[in-house]
Amino acid sequence: MLGSRSGGRKREAAARFAAYAALLELARGAGAPVAVPAGWARERAGVSGERADDAGLLPVVPAQLIAQRPEVHREAFRLGAERGVDYLDERSVRELLAAQRRAVGRIRVWAVWCTLALCGTGAAAGVALTLVRGSAGRGGLFVAAGVLGAVCALLLGQVLRSVRGWRVSGVADRAHGYLLLLEAAHRGGVAVPALPSWLDIRERSKKWS
Repeated sequence: MLGSRSGGRKREAAARFAAYAALLELARGAGAPVAVPAGWARERAGVSGERADDAGLLPVVPAQLIAQRPEVHREAFRLGAERGVDYLDERSVRELLAAQRRAVGRIRVWAVWCTLALCGTGAAAGVALTLVRGSAGRGGLFVAAGVLGAVCALLLGQVLRSVRGWRVSGVADRAHGYLLLLEAAHRGGVAVPALPSWLDIRERSKKWS
């Protein structure tokens, strides 16, 4: 009983802390001279379930910088309305970008394994073809090539399913919308952080240099 009460108090305190931190961020976004302690980002990460290092690794442009450029602000509303997401909500944007990073990371991992299996298939078949018919090990190499080919097909299917899930979930389109917003912000003179490869998959940042 005592443990459950203690846990309830901790959850209540965490909820109040998160609400107060969010209030400070809203005030800062409205232009009020509010300074949020740096350590609070780590504390909020523990409350919301976000990774503690996301604030430093995810290319999130502060909402107050976007609000200072009317044309960029309008673009944020337009892109967000088209995709059903608030690009001025920094917490939502961090969650979106974290989901994008995870999805693209999974796709890349499956693609790497598929490529390795394909290379193994080609290598085994190539070596087998160079051996004289009836040579010891020739049949085994063909069997190995067949097994690796089947594994490659399974991995390719996993890649395609991962890509489809990424798109169907809407993460791909919403993340692309934020990329378009970052482009508009850059054109409007807003300092935009370097774009990671899992977001800038079309290497758009090369156009900015």
